[in-house]
Amino acid sequence: MTTPKLPPKGNSTTPPGQALFLKILFILLILLLLPELVDSRGSNNSTKKRRKLTVAYNILRDGCSYGSTIRDDDGNQIDVTTTTATTATATAVTNRNDCSRILIEENEMCITRCMSDVCFEKVYAEKLLEMGEVDEIRERYFEKCVKDNIKAEQAEARRAIKR
Repeated sequence: MTTPKLPPKGNSTTPPGQALFLKILFILLILLLLPELVDSRGSNNSTKKRRKLTVAYNILRDGCSYGSTIRDDDGNQIDVTTTTATTATATAVTNRNDCSRILIEENEMCITRCMSDVCFEKVYAEKLLEMGEVDEIRERYFEKCVKDNIKAEQAEARRAIKR
């Protein structure tokens, strides 16, 4: 059995200075790319804003679906769990927007009207959905409209706080 011959230690193919330079260059490259790799999953402010907006939309939708939040005639949100509906207006609004009494498969029009009358008129006024019908394109347009309204309300609330 023969042993393989190793090259002599003194005869390397790259000079020692060049090997050191390549090592330093490689380390610098890693250090320069590292912040981008770390920040890629970092705090993206627009993603957080979109997520908060989606949460606000879902809370509004769930409130209309299950009858826990309603809107008065001016579009202001009334929370039934914290507000006693003693006035005639609040009672009438409660009865008008209680979509929880309708079958879930058939209450899309009730929920959308409860969420936003303005957006409902923009999207569904021309042709109402039939019971159980799903129109994803108009649903997306309605969702965008409601989210835009939520953003406008939040901006108005921030401006009111600054005053």
